[in-house]
Amino acid sequence: KQIPEFVEEGKTGFLIDYDATQLSERIQQLSNDNDLLSIMSDNAYNKSREYSSEIGLDILEKAMKL
Repeated sequence: KQIPEFVEEGKTGFLIDYDATQLSERIQQLSNDNDLLSIMSDNAYNKSREYSSEIGLDILEKAMKL
């Protein structure tokens, strides 16, 4: 349910239903398009940095006014 908060459709990943056909299509799409795979991989890595331990610690320290 929280996946849309972390995944940007077509940018950092794909949002699909629990459906083997959709999953297969997206896997084929990425395996046939190395540029798209590379771009999405970079985007996903950059997005993941928003949830790093350092950022989490900064948020916690600010909330606790340390």
